[in-house]
Amino acid sequence: MRAMRKMELVGVMMILASCQASKVATSTDQRSKNSNSELVYKSTMLSEAQQKIWFGFDMQKDSIPGISLRETKVFLNDKESTGAIVAILDSGIELHHPQLADHVWRNSDEIASNNQDDDQNGYIDDLNGWNFLGDIYFAPLEVTRIVAGAKQNDRLEEARSIVKSKSEELQGFLDQYGPAYRSGEAPSGFLKAYEYRKVQSDYHYNTAFDPRDVLEDNPHDIADTNYGNNKVQNQDEEELHGTHVAGIFTQIIKEVGAGEITFMPIRSTPRGDEYDKDVALAIRYAVDNGAKVINMSFGKAFSMYPEMVYEAIEYAESKDVLLVHAAGNNGENVDTTMVYPNDHRGTDKEIVDNFITVGAINRYYNETLIPSFTNYGFQNVDIFAPGHDIYSSIPGNKYEYQRGTSMAAPMVSAVAALIRSYYPKLTAPQVKQIIMESGLPGPEIIWLEGGDEILREYPFTAICKSGRILNAYNALKMADEISKKQNDTN
Repeated sequence: MRAMRKMELVGVMMILASCQASKVATSTDQRSKNSNSELVYKSTMLSEAQQKIWFGFDMQKDSIPGISLRETKVFLNDKESTGAIVAILDSGIELHHPQLADHVWRNSDEIASNNQDDDQNGYIDDLNGWNFLGDIYFAPLEVTRIVAGAKQNDRLEEARSIVKSKSEELQGFLDQYGPAYRSGEAPSGFLKAYEYRKVQSDYHYNTAFDPRDVLEDNPHDIADTNYGNNKVQNQDEEELHGTHVAGIFTQIIKEVGAGEITFMPIRSTPRGDEYDKDVALAIRYAVDNGAKVINMSFGKAFSMYPEMVYEAIEYAESKDVLLVHAAGNNGENVDTTMVYPNDHRGTDKEIVDNFITVGAINRYYNETLIPSFTNYGFQNVDIFAPGHDIYSSIPGNKYEYQRGTSMAAPMVSAVAALIRSYYPKLTAPQVKQIIMESGLPGPEIIWLEGGDEILREYPFTAICKSGRILNAYNALKMADEISKKQNDTN
């Protein structure tokens, strides 16, 4: 009923918008200052070629809230890039994919395949990065791990209730529809739904499942770092998330011609919830090996060892490294619902100034700009970026559309990398502030799921701290101005 209501409202709004003429501002130099009432969105269908690159379009020239890649390329044309490394903490990545191969980080201090730690960084033969998961693919959710270990946690009883309820629900579904699945006569959509729930039952909510033994690692001990391997590639074509995320990043870098920027693949996200220890060590690995930006397109509702990660985030801050985190895909207000990792330890005050959280938008610059899946929050989401139907690389030298805040985060990471490459004297907090302040203003009103089967209207400025949408051109232009001022005063 709620979905039906939203579709009806969206349809009416699109018809009205297509029948109205609106004034569009023309000065690209003033785009970040424009009132949102001066902007109009493109309601007509895009061609297949346009749909694949919509996130690079310009709001004023194309009426699509992309990040203005053509304008960015022109602006950077006569400027010098010093290069930058961006760590991508994710699932395994298909490094030989044509979209990615030219931008993979190479550890120049490591000799390939000699089974030695040539650079003395604690990781043997880490030629391109590190795999903190070893052969792990599936993993339980953190809520399940808390229950399985009876870990003393202020949310233990809540976790027990969630796991019990979800396990019973899944088992009921599998018992009821198992015969139809095994017969092979059910439609493909049903088969996928059944297989998804089977994975949840067997792995995500199974308190008896523990894949960690194969690593010979103690996930509760942050000092135990001798585990994993250098196999950062995806294990099979089903492990596609990291390849898609990396492809978004590299497409932006390619479009503007910044060939010196590379990404460092770090395999740390299983199919299930990431382990706090892996995330903490992955952040530290990235920092210690030269990354200036870290992309984190993952998150979870529970955390067993949040302090491990908070301390790693603070370590990154001390080394002037920017962390970019996806806000999450539960359609929730993360000011009132915890999502890990974060930069606030559950309080209103941010503990660092090098952490930026990203929500997702679609291409329609009107009340429907915010997809129903994206998390939001005035305090804890910093900016929004394109994240709906994003075309990018997947394993097998193929491409596919994906949606989620996971797709929005690498947009921000790529823009941050451009700033750090072309204006290397700017600090991580400055880069964060530039990205937030230079974005396009959002629509005056947006629709969010409310409850009681209705949609509620909110000011866009009430759902994220900046009230803005990522724009690469604006960000690079602002970085240029600030950098010149700094040089003039030195």
